[in-house]
Amino acid sequence: MTSKPASFYETQVTAHLRPLRGQAVILDSDLAWFLGIEPAEIIAAVEDNPEAFPEDFVFRLSRAELVELQRRNPCLTDGGLSAKHGRLAFTTHGAGMLLVVIKDEKFSLAAIPVFRAFGNYWKVSEDYLTTKPLVNRKS
Repeated sequence: MTSKPASFYETQVTAHLRPLRGQAVILDSDLAWFLGIEPAEIIAAVEDNPEAFPEDFVFRLSRAELVELQRRNPCLTDGGLSAKHGRLAFTTHGAGMLLVVIKDEKFSLAAIPVFRAFGNYWKVSEDYLTTKPLVNRKS
């Protein structure tokens, strides 16, 4: 099976993946935009289904993480979210879990390039070998 070159959409998603805590993540507002839903729908899905979103699927950014991401990406905002909600970061598994809890055919089709982008991220990213995690997890 041969691999197809990344679509424009996939390339755009890949540009919004960020290395954080040793893995690729996509922020809530970026994921909502790519999937064509409101960020509030994502927040509601996570809050209504906490058992479906363990910390290795989605986590809230610390203030230090957000400041560091904004330093690296000056266009990154706080997402207009309240201090209560903060910013959510989704791993591949967390983005996949949204497919389970939000059932929408259009959403499912839009998710395909998102998953391909996650899958190809470490293959094409030089950051994988050179970027240290912003925060080391303590077990």
